[in-house]
Amino acid sequence: MANEFKTVFGIKHDAQIAYEEPLDSGFRNSYTALWEKFDAVEIDRHVYTLNVPLKLRPVELVSPAHRRRARARRRHWDEIVRSARDSLVKLRLFEQHHLPDPNSLAQPVEAFVDIAEIEAMG
Repeated sequence: MANEFKTVFGIKHDAQIAYEEPLDSGFRNSYTALWEKFDAVEIDRHVYTLNVPLKLRPVELVSPAHRRRARARRRHWDEIVRSARDSLVKLRLFEQHHLPDPNSLAQPVEAFVDIAEIEAMG
């Protein structure tokens, strides 16, 4: 899902466009702390670089009290990845093969083409 990128950038919490100082703790947790959990490297006072795909700690290394939540979060992330991937594949099919509008495809993309074939196309 990284579209062949090896690195992405993460914006620090206090450089977010909607940042307000009274909300600092929430922004810090949602952005800066998240990037740091994925071993991001700070490259200047506003930006981190992250290698992709992101490396998740094995669930077994997550504290037992947090494992259930970690598993649920990872399932949610997997659903987002599948949905985004499906949308991108539909768009590529639309562009490359002049198929119907990708938003009008009610069936999963697998009904139209072999996913391995699309991935091989790049």
